[in-house]
Amino acid sequence: ESVERVDFREYKGASLVCGGLPCTPFSVGGKHGGEDDPRNLWPHAIRAVREVEPDAFLFENSAMMASKRHAAYLQTLIQSLEQLGFTVS
Repeated sequence: ESVERVDFREYKGASLVCGGLPCTPFSVGGKHGGEDDPRNLWPHAIRAVREVEPDAFLFENSAMMASKRHAAYLQTLIQSLEQLGFTVS
């Protein structure tokens, strides 16, 4: 099933949400589409955290997420998670 159709509320109360999202939109070897790339699944990762309400989350992605090119988007993601009550590091 496509992640777009997953109802993460089914897992509400799980202790941990974790995953490795496609890094192609952000990596050196990709097309550098970033947040506009259709393979960018970060909005669904945030939605999973919001719907599950876990104690913690862990996501892995390309180191290029922290680059100047994607810094504004990374900050938006961090703020979204902080607004859900998490400390992000």
